[in-house]
Amino acid sequence: MQNHFSFRRFSLLFQKHTSEHIKSYLMSLGVLLGILALFIGGAAYLDHQPLSETAQGVFFVLFLFGVGTVFTSSVFANLGDKNKSIAFLTLPASHFEKYLVGWVYSFLLFVLVYLACFYLVDYVVLSMEAGGETPRLLNVFSTKEGMYMAFVYYALLHGLAIWGSTFFQKGHFIKTAFAFIVVAGVLIILNEQLMQLVWGRDINGAMPFTSISFKEGEEQASVAFPEAYSTLLSFIPLVLAALFWAASYKLLQEKQV
Repeated sequence: MQNHFSFRRFSLLFQKHTSEHIKSYLMSLGVLLGILALFIGGAAYLDHQPLSETAQGVFFVLFLFGVGTVFTSSVFANLGDKNKSIAFLTLPASHFEKYLVGWVYSFLLFVLVYLACFYLVDYVVLSMEAGGETPRLLNVFSTKEGMYMAFVYYALLHGLAIWGSTFFQKGHFIKTAFAFIVVAGVLIILNEQLMQLVWGRDINGAMPFTSISFKEGEEQASVAFPEAYSTLLSFIPLVLAALFWAASYKLLQEKQV
């Protein structure tokens, strides 16, 4: 176990990573605050009224997915540079500890920092527009509105992005995004063809594990998973995320000086 994980080694590695990247992380934090303020504040200003919870949710999800995947894609970017790769791989720490530092920063810490930044900007903007009234802040942990699923799908995108950062040598984000679009497109097409073959008719709705609809005479019929199984379906992105995390760790293990 000591060969794979030592809390002392991990803490020292974490401190080293922090000291080396703190300036760039703080600059990135400033950019994140600026982007959130620009778009959320700009939308509220142009709309001349406080943003609805739906609009807040759209901004929250878009920037969580966008900024999060870009940041994650850079976690192991050093592996694409020969000199930096040698310095990284020869550090006296296990591959698991090196991977865990990148995972903690890009997933756990990023989500916490993003939440703090989003709510700070959102509260300030809504307070200015609310005219002294209590602003209606978005509840990102709401089970009623299903906002918590944003974190589930972010886990999947994070797994894909961190896999891309270890698999590709250069252009991690662009190549990972391109691979995702191609694979997703192929899956959607195959799923649509399969559903049409099964039902023997043209259908609407080609996304895997979602409802489908079709014409039944003059009526529009739909088929969906029973509500009792909807919670189980939410675990599919988490399972895929875990597979991507495991695959990226395996790729990191195979890296050699």
